[in-house]
Amino acid sequence: MKHEKRKYLIQFLLKLSLICSGILVALLMTAWLLGIHYNNTPSVPTGFYQRISASITKGSYVEICPPNREPFLTAHRYGYIKVGSCPNQMRFLLKKVAAMPGDTISITEKGLTINGKYYPNSVPLSEDLYYHSFDHFFIKDYQLKENEVLLMGENPASYDARYFGLLPLSDVISVMKPVWIFY
Repeated sequence: MKHEKRKYLIQFLLKLSLICSGILVALLMTAWLLGIHYNNTPSVPTGFYQRISASITKGSYVEICPPNREPFLTAHRYGYIKVGSCPNQMRFLLKKVAAMPGDTISITEKGLTINGKYYPNSVPLSEDLYYHSFDHFFIKDYQLKENEVLLMGENPASYDARYFGLLPLSDVISVMKPVWIFY
């Protein structure tokens, strides 16, 4: 009798795990169809973000596929940019728009200023945790052109414009809205 109960319990647990797995797959497929992505990188808060139809504005979170050029290729080799679904097999990057066309920026060893105001947590690092030295993108009193954008992370260790520089607005895939953030 004991053996019979154990058999039914195991069958029940197997069926339950299959049902739960099916529900999880359905939820993930639905999220993907709704343009919801999970971010677990340290650049911006961990959580779920949804693609939205909105204009790019200062402070927006945006998604980009890293261009197939230096310094992104080096960042990919070092593991800052993981393998992903972009055409060049890199993972999309989620960053915050810090400066837009018309803004005047300076990036120095002391950090980033935008229109004369210091941007928090922007002092460039000289090397990563594995002692790889970083190439820096330093620029002084530069006014962004009509097609340029400056993207930053919110974490001092983020791989952002301090290292890869300015990007054309056309590199932005979409604006992303935080849906569920874990702090």
